[in-house]
Amino acid sequence: MSNECKACVDHFDKLAFYHHDNMSGNSQNMTEPQGKAFHAKRLFNCWRYYKKKKCFSSRQGTTFITQYQANSYNNIVNKGQSYIYKKLYSNLDYNFSTKPSTKRQQEKRFERNCRRVCNNAGIDFATASREELLLASRCKSFLMTKLDRLTKPLLHLRYHKKFAYPLQVDYDFPIPTLPLPVIPAPIKEKPQPPAPSSSIDLFKVPDDLLAYIPDHPVYKGDIYNQLTDKQKAKLKPLQVGSKAWKQHIRALKSNKESELWIKQHDSQLREKAKFWNTSFDVISKRLGLAAQLTTLQDLQGEKALVEQEILMTPQTSNRNRKKVDKLKDKIRKLSPQIDKILSSLPSLKDTPYYITEEERALEL
Repeated sequence: MSNECKACVDHFDKLAFYHHDNMSGNSQNMTEPQGKAFHAKRLFNCWRYYKKKKCFSSRQGTTFITQYQANSYNNIVNKGQSYIYKKLYSNLDYNFSTKPSTKRQQEKRFERNCRRVCNNAGIDFATASREELLLASRCKSFLMTKLDRLTKPLLHLRYHKKFAYPLQVDYDFPIPTLPLPVIPAPIKEKPQPPAPSSSIDLFKVPDDLLAYIPDHPVYKGDIYNQLTDKQKAKLKPLQVGSKAWKQHIRALKSNKESELWIKQHDSQLREKAKFWNTSFDVISKRLGLAAQLTTLQDLQGEKALVEQEILMTPQTSNRNRKKVDKLKDKIRKLSPQIDKILSSLPSLKDTPYYITEEERALEL
């Protein structure tokens, strides 16, 4: 057909075919294949008509069957594999030569190739299991046992787009038709009857709790609504208006009020930090220091007034002397409070009083 000439896939378009034409009387008519399209059409026909080819290796004395298969829809659309065909190798069989010396050479070559494949996979050919041999043969695309079936993609013929269903209009050669996956029809579930919801009797609920009633059933001990659906299925919700239910709602009210107070307190502290030109992190210390200094100033002023009154009181009579003693007792009571504040002041010396404009911008 080609006058015993051969060519690879890249140079297949340069190979000329010859055939005998009885109609024209010409014994040799030359036909030049059309490159890639011609090759793709031949592969398409081999796939379409399930053609099998029996191959023979004279060096190993083995035979095997090859067949072309189309890449599946799942590999193309979901996995992004773009090759069109893959080649199946199967039905390994031994067909050694009848000459004893040639047969021994063929057996040695086959065993040597098997050992090389196993050594590359890091296993021992003599002790390896069936699964290990199969993985090694798939890695190197080499049939070692009669039960092996290997597929190898043909990478020189690909689809134009990945993750897309191929259409015939985009190609100038025939491509396999891919069967679409069968999507099972959705099973219509019977609507489940809604769970009976307990109607809330507002006459049994105090007025201060109406704003804190949640829109879901409440369970004992589940203040923050953290129970899973399985846990809730094993428990019984609290009855609306019962004593335990009211205690649960009051706990929710207390948590809500605490969160609201914390937010308001933080907002006030931020306003004061902005007014005092300081940081939010140290505003509490600044407020504590200001309160202590104010208290110290009041105590010192009160002590000064008492000392001034003692100096202005003449001690000429018993009555005045008793009055002076009472004033001195008052001073002795004020002294521990003053000393306590003065002892805590050194620990507040490291408190920063001002912040930079960059720090203020970060806080805002």
